[in-house]
Amino acid sequence: MSQNPIILYIRAMNFVQANELSGKPIADLRVPDIFERGFVPGSVNAGLNGPFEERFPVLFPNKNADLIIIADDTNDADQRLQKLGYQNYRFLEGGYKAYQAAGLPIDMVISITTEEFELDINFREEVIVDVRTTDKYDEGHVLDAMNIPVLELESQIKLLDKEKPVYLYCSGGYSSMMAASILKKNGFQLIKNVYGGIKKISETRVPIVPTKK
Repeated sequence: MSQNPIILYIRAMNFVQANELSGKPIADLRVPDIFERGFVPGSVNAGLNGPFEERFPVLFPNKNADLIIIADDTNDADQRLQKLGYQNYRFLEGGYKAYQAAGLPIDMVISITTEEFELDINFREEVIVDVRTTDKYDEGHVLDAMNIPVLELESQIKLLDKEKPVYLYCSGGYSSMMAASILKKNGFQLIKNVYGGIKKISETRVPIVPTKK
């Protein structure tokens, strides 16, 4: 029995080809450790493995926008986006692998270990940004780090200088990779993500201090 051609057409509209992404907002829902190795320039990382339902509506507040979604598990992504009220999204057909195979431009995020971070900050030329919430920052943060919560980063991006290296950390890595993708989207190139976040940094000799009241 043949399928209704109208249904087939609607299904086809749920996908977009790798060469049709220009100018559209792109959300990459892969896990941060995979995202950093290669992604579509301008895409924002919001992994399904973290607080996706909390973060995604803040990053993409217009639920009627024509969004491009990159995901390894399109079924899971589809169900969760539907529950959040999004309707006009389309998946990149074949995911990131198809985009990469097409030979189109890619971007990456450099991540470093906490030991490398400890060595780097001795040069004092960098900007260190703690992208956790303010209450977490106040409990204890890297000495001289500034606090810009990840969901406020886009609105406060003018506080940062594109000409200076920016080191990003959070609690464990989810938020800092999201922050790195936001900075990349806005033209920042001198970015380094610190693996393991404050939990791993606290195991080094890097000074951790509370906010003075």
